[in-house]
Amino acid sequence: MLTTKSVVVNRQPGEVYAFWQDFTNFPRFMLHLDEVRDLGGGRSHWVAKGPGGMPVEWDAQTTQDRPNELIAWRSLPGADIDNEGSVRFERAPGGRGTLVRVNLRYDPPAGVLGKAVATLLNTEPGQQVSDDLRRFKQLMETGEVVRSDASIHLTMHPARPPERPVPFEPYYQPEVIGRPAVRSEAPSAAWASDDTDDDSTSTASPTAAGSRGGAR
Repeated sequence: MLTTKSVVVNRQPGEVYAFWQDFTNFPRFMLHLDEVRDLGGGRSHWVAKGPGGMPVEWDAQTTQDRPNELIAWRSLPGADIDNEGSVRFERAPGGRGTLVRVNLRYDPPAGVLGKAVATLLNTEPGQQVSDDLRRFKQLMETGEVVRSDASIHLTMHPARPPERPVPFEPYYQPEVIGRPAVRSEAPSAAWASDDTDDDSTSTASPTAAGSRGGAR
């Protein structure tokens, strides 16, 4: 499953890159992740939430790291989910912040674990990535993520208020700049390359142009 999405964040490329480069920040806006640990040497260990409390884990390696421009990663052999990803940072048109372009590919295994992964991704990884980027934008621009009822439950659920007040995510203090954020539906870059393509989600597994050794 391949998905490509983008968003404009009202922060400078260097600031957005620095936050994304620290993979341990990911659980702050990627709700399907419980933890990402830095193992050193560009390697990281990821733990995702699985149905019934079953964790889904893998190690990853950073394969490309171009400051303020591109980060790419890839899971290592033995991962519960074979996956790879890249994120590109570009100045938005008119100097209005940073265009963040994300490419992710997941190859869930067959059998029970594969079904669990499909549930984890809500069978629509493109929507998952869009939601993650929306929360990332909130975190970078306002310092916090507002948790709605829909974001608390990763699968279908009855509409009802939460039993407890929904907390904000940990506070992040960004550098303040003057222009307001503008959400973009600009075409996304092809997989870890300089070519562009439309935001999309596909069940195909194309070859990554910039392969990467691991994920955090």
